[in-house]
Formats: sequence, C-alpha cells, structure tokens
Amino acid sequence: MTTFVPLAADTDGTASAVAVGEWLLHLITLYDSEDTQRTKDYYREFMSCFTRDEAAGETKITNPINLLSLLLSQNELVFRWLGEIRSAQDAQGQPPAGAETRPELKKSYGDALREVQDFFMLLMSLVVLRITDVEAAGQMAGNFCAVFRASKDQPEFRLKL
Repeated sequence: MTTFVPLAADTDGTASAVAVGEWLLHLITLYDSEDTQRTKDYYREFMSCFTRDEAAGETKITNPINLLSLLLSQNELVFRWLGEIRSAQDAQGQPPAGAETRPELKKSYGDALREVQDFFMLLMSLVVLRITDVEAAGQMAGNFCAVFRASKDQPEFRLKL
C-alpha cells in the first residue's frame, strides 16, 4: 500500500496537489482530443484553487475542500484509464488498438495501478493534512467511500483503497 510522506518544505501539500493535478490534466487530455472544453474547464477550476502570496513568494491552496472535490470528481476517468491499461495487458501480447497513437496504453498495468494508488493516497493525505474541521473531513471521507462503492469494476483495488 502506498503511503504519502511529505519530505519537502511542502508540508501543506501544495506542490503534491499541483503534481497530481498535472497528472490528472494529462489523463483528461487523453480523452478530450476532439473538444478541448473539458480540459480548459478543469484547468481553469484547478487554477482557481490556488493563490499566490507575493510577500512570501509561495503559492498556497485557497480552499482544500474545493480542490479535493475537483480532483476526486475525475475518479471515473482515472478508473476508466486503469481499466483500459488492464484490457491492453489482457490482450495476450497483441498490441492494443490505438497504441500507436496512445503510447500510455503501452504502460504496464502494475505501473498504472501504482499511479492510481498514489493519486488516491495523496488525496486522502491532503484530507488529513489540510482539513481541520472534523465535519468537513468526515464529509470528504464519505465522498471517498461513495467513489469506491460507485462501481463493481476492480473490486479488490477499490477495497484495498
């Protein structure tokens, strides 16, 4: 199981949130090739979750609940991507359809699974690090449970999370 340990001065999770947001933006662009509106909307909403403190020279998370909700709202896309990687692996050596134009399908299922684990672990860690209101933290925990119960696809992985 993945564990998030903040090793840098980024104890509030801003740099980690930006990294996972960029990873998610990459996934969105994979499925938004014909109409980039979804990508633009996500990017605009993601950027609105941060403010720049010019005096301190740092960028901070404005509202961690909004940020977590935005990142968690893309869970179906994350599971869809993982499912496609798994299907590509199940093809018994056959190159998956579209692998020439979508090199991410050549990624091993184990690597993709770790990326998805890291994604959810980081989100859970942000709840612990950033949300001090017990009621809000409980609501976010409920949102995570709803995401993991939403589908019967990949039940072992969802249970593990």
